[in-house]
Amino acid sequence: MNKKLLNLLLVITILAVLVPTALAAPPVQEGGQDYIVVADDWLSKLADKYLGNPLAYPAITNYTNKKNAEDSSYAKIKDSNLIEVGWKIYIPSAAEADAYFAAQATKVGGTGDTIKIGALAPLSAPGSVTGGTAMKAAFEIAVEEINAAGGVLGKPVELVIVDTEGLPERGTAAMERLITEEKVVAVVGEYHSAVGLTAK
Repeated sequence: MNKKLLNLLLVITILAVLVPTALAAPPVQEGGQDYIVVADDWLSKLADKYLGNPLAYPAITNYTNKKNAEDSSYAKIKDSNLIEVGWKIYIPSAAEADAYFAAQATKVGGTGDTIKIGALAPLSAPGSVTGGTAMKAAFEIAVEEINAAGGVLGKPVELVIVDTEGLPERGTAAMERLITEEKVVAVVGEYHSAVGLTAK
Protein backbone atom coordinates (compact mmCIF):
# COMPACT_ATOMS: atom_id res chain seq x y z
CA MET A 1 0.00 0.00 0.00
CA ASN A 2 1.23 3.49 -0.80
CA LYS A 3 3.11 5.13 2.10
CA LYS A 4 1.22 8.42 1.63
CA LEU A 5 -2.09 6.59 1.86
CA LEU A 6 -1.00 4.79 5.01
CA ASN A 7 0.03 8.10 6.58
CA LEU A 8 -3.31 9.64 5.61
CA LEU A 9 -5.20 6.71 7.11
CA LEU A 10 -3.17 7.00 10.29
CA VAL A 11 -3.91 10.72 10.65
CA ILE A 12 -7.62 10.22 10.02
CA THR A 13 -7.77 7.36 12.51
CA ILE A 14 -6.01 9.41 15.16
CA LEU A 15 -8.43 12.28 14.61
CA ALA A 16 -11.38 9.92 14.81
CA VAL A 17 -10.21 8.75 18.22
CA LEU A 18 -9.03 12.06 19.67
CA VAL A 19 -11.78 14.48 18.59
CA PRO A 20 -14.63 12.83 20.54
CA THR A 21 -12.37 12.29 23.56
CA ALA A 22 -11.16 15.87 23.55
CA LEU A 23 -14.69 17.22 23.40
CA ALA A 24 -16.13 15.01 26.15
CA ALA A 25 -18.17 16.83 28.77
CA PRO A 26 -16.20 17.90 31.85
CA PRO A 27 -17.28 16.91 35.36
CA VAL A 28 -19.79 19.21 37.00
CA GLN A 29 -18.35 22.17 38.89
CA GLU A 30 -20.67 24.04 41.25
CA GLY A 31 -19.92 27.62 40.21
CA GLY A 32 -17.33 29.79 38.59
CA GLN A 33 -14.55 31.23 40.69
CA ASP A 34 -11.86 33.86 40.71
CA TYR A 35 -8.31 32.57 40.59
CA ILE A 36 -4.91 34.21 41.02
CA VAL A 37 -2.27 32.81 38.67
CA VAL A 38 0.74 31.25 40.41
CA ALA A 39 4.07 30.01 39.08
CA ASP A 40 3.83 27.01 36.76
CA ASP A 41 0.18 27.72 35.89
CA TRP A 42 -1.04 27.64 32.34
CA LEU A 43 -4.59 27.75 31.11
CA SER A 44 -4.85 24.18 29.86
CA LYS A 45 -3.56 22.93 33.22
CA LEU A 46 -6.20 25.00 35.03
CA ALA A 47 -8.90 23.86 32.61
CA ASP A 48 -7.97 20.26 33.30
CA LYS A 49 -7.97 20.80 37.07
CA TYR A 50 -11.21 22.78 37.34
CA LEU A 51 -13.19 21.73 34.28
CA GLY A 52 -11.85 18.22 33.74
CA ASN A 53 -10.63 18.93 30.21
CA PRO A 54 -7.37 20.67 29.24
CA LEU A 55 -8.93 21.69 25.93
CA ALA A 56 -11.54 23.79 27.76
CA TYR A 57 -9.04 26.63 28.30
CA PRO A 58 -10.69 28.93 25.70
CA ALA A 59 -13.67 29.19 28.06
CA ILE A 60 -11.36 30.53 30.78
CA THR A 61 -9.94 33.08 28.35
CA ASN A 62 -13.41 34.10 27.19
CA TYR A 63 -14.93 34.54 30.63
CA THR A 64 -11.86 36.27 32.05
CA ASN A 65 -11.94 38.79 29.21
CA LYS A 66 -15.67 39.35 29.76
CA LYS A 67 -14.97 40.03 33.43
CA ASN A 68 -12.15 42.40 32.43
CA ALA A 69 -14.59 44.43 30.33
CA GLU A 70 -16.63 45.06 33.50
CA ASP A 71 -13.85 45.08 36.11
CA SER A 72 -10.25 46.00 35.33
CA SER A 73 -8.97 43.96 38.28
CA TYR A 74 -9.32 40.92 36.01
CA ALA A 75 -6.57 40.25 33.50
CA LYS A 76 -7.04 40.87 29.80
CA ILE A 77 -5.82 37.68 28.13
CA LYS A 78 -4.57 38.49 24.65
CA ASP A 79 -2.72 35.22 24.13
CA SER A 80 -3.91 32.07 25.88
CA ASN A 81 -0.34 30.79 25.87
CA LEU A 82 0.92 33.74 27.92
CA ILE A 83 -0.44 34.31 31.40
CA GLU A 84 1.46 35.98 34.21
CA VAL A 85 1.87 35.25 37.89
CA GLY A 86 -0.45 37.44 39.93
CA TRP A 87 -3.11 37.85 37.27
CA LYS A 88 -6.68 37.56 38.45
CA ILE A 89 -8.62 35.30 36.10
CA TYR A 90 -12.05 33.71 36.15
CA ILE A 91 -12.52 29.95 36.02
CA PRO A 92 -16.04 29.38 34.69
CA SER A 93 -18.36 26.73 36.03
CA ALA A 94 -18.93 23.62 33.95
CA ALA A 95 -22.30 25.05 32.89
CA GLU A 96 -20.69 28.31 31.78
CA ALA A 97 -18.00 26.42 29.87
CA ASP A 98 -20.66 24.25 28.21
CA ALA A 99 -22.58 27.37 27.20
CA TYR A 100 -19.43 28.88 25.71
CA PHE A 101 -18.64 25.75 23.69
CA ALA A 102 -22.25 25.39 22.54
CA ALA A 103 -22.07 28.93 21.16
CA GLN A 104 -18.77 28.10 19.45
CA ALA A 105 -20.28 24.95 17.96
CA THR A 106 -23.00 27.05 16.36
CA LYS A 107 -20.37 29.35 14.87
CA VAL A 108 -18.22 26.49 13.59
CA GLY A 109 -20.86 24.04 12.49
CA GLY A 110 -23.60 26.45 11.60
CA THR A 111 -27.17 26.02 12.69
CA GLY A 112 -27.72 22.88 10.62
CA ASP A 113 -28.03 19.35 11.89
CA THR A 114 -24.63 18.28 10.52
CA ILE A 115 -21.11 19.58 10.11
CA LYS A 116 -20.28 19.44 6.42
CA ILE A 117 -16.73 18.58 5.40
CA GLY A 118 -15.71 18.79 1.76
CA ALA A 119 -13.30 16.38 0.10
CA LEU A 120 -11.46 16.66 -3.19
CA ALA A 121 -10.30 13.49 -4.93
CA PRO A 122 -9.55 12.29 -8.46
CA LEU A 123 -12.28 9.71 -8.95
CA SER A 124 -12.15 9.55 -12.74
CA ALA A 125 -9.51 9.76 -15.49
CA PRO A 126 -7.21 11.37 -16.36
CA GLY A 127 -6.41 11.62 -12.63
CA SER A 128 -5.07 8.83 -10.47
CA VAL A 129 -8.33 6.98 -9.95
CA THR A 130 -6.65 4.39 -7.73
CA GLY A 131 -5.34 7.10 -5.41
CA GLY A 132 -8.65 8.96 -5.43
CA THR A 133 -10.64 5.83 -4.68
CA ALA A 134 -8.36 5.00 -1.76
CA MET A 135 -8.71 8.55 -0.43
CA LYS A 136 -12.50 8.37 -0.73
CA ALA A 137 -12.55 5.10 1.20
CA ALA A 138 -10.30 6.57 3.92
CA PHE A 139 -12.49 9.67 4.24
CA GLU A 140 -15.63 7.56 4.50
CA ILE A 141 -14.09 5.32 7.16
CA ALA A 142 -13.02 8.36 9.17
CA VAL A 143 -16.47 9.94 8.97
CA GLU A 144 -18.11 6.66 9.96
CA GLU A 145 -15.84 6.31 13.00
CA ILE A 146 -16.22 9.95 14.04
CA ASN A 147 -20.00 9.74 13.78
CA ALA A 148 -20.07 6.43 15.67
CA ALA A 149 -18.21 8.17 18.49
CA GLY A 150 -20.76 10.99 18.69
CA GLY A 151 -19.68 13.27 15.87
CA VAL A 152 -17.95 16.61 16.29
CA LEU A 153 -19.34 19.10 18.79
CA GLY A 154 -22.33 16.81 19.18
CA LYS A 155 -23.21 16.89 15.48
CA PRO A 156 -22.70 14.18 12.88
CA VAL A 157 -20.18 14.86 10.13
CA GLU A 158 -21.47 14.89 6.57
CA LEU A 159 -18.90 14.28 3.83
CA VAL A 160 -19.29 15.95 0.43
CA ILE A 161 -16.86 14.47 -2.10
CA VAL A 162 -16.14 16.20 -5.40
CA ASP A 163 -14.32 14.53 -8.30
CA THR A 164 -11.48 16.71 -9.63
CA GLU A 165 -10.49 14.23 -12.37
CA GLY A 166 -6.92 15.18 -11.44
CA LEU A 167 -7.26 18.40 -13.46
CA PRO A 168 -6.06 21.70 -11.98
CA GLU A 169 -8.92 23.67 -13.54
CA ARG A 170 -11.41 21.32 -11.86
CA GLY A 171 -9.78 21.99 -8.48
CA THR A 172 -10.79 25.65 -8.46
CA ALA A 173 -14.34 24.90 -9.57
CA ALA A 174 -14.66 22.09 -7.03
CA MET A 175 -13.48 24.31 -4.20
CA GLU A 176 -15.88 27.09 -5.19
CA ARG A 177 -18.75 24.60 -5.25
CA LEU A 178 -17.87 23.20 -1.83
CA ILE A 179 -17.68 26.66 -0.27
CA THR A 180 -20.52 28.51 -1.98
CA GLU A 181 -23.06 25.79 -2.69
CA GLU A 182 -22.35 23.07 -0.16
CA LYS A 183 -21.36 25.48 2.66
CA VAL A 184 -18.67 23.18 4.05
CA VAL A 185 -16.65 24.28 7.09
CA ALA A 186 -13.46 22.51 6.00
CA VAL A 187 -11.98 20.77 2.98
CA VAL A 188 -9.64 17.79 2.91
CA GLY A 189 -7.86 15.92 0.22
CA GLU A 190 -6.63 16.10 -3.28
CA TYR A 191 -4.17 13.58 -4.47
CA HIS A 192 -2.44 15.73 -7.09
CA SER A 193 -0.46 18.72 -5.82
CA ALA A 194 -1.14 20.70 -9.01
CA VAL A 195 -4.87 20.43 -8.32
CA GLY A 196 -4.43 21.20 -4.63
CA LEU A 197 -2.53 24.39 -5.43
CA THR A 198 -5.31 25.70 -7.66
CA ALA A 199 -7.98 24.75 -5.14
CA LYS A 200 -6.74 26.97 -2.33
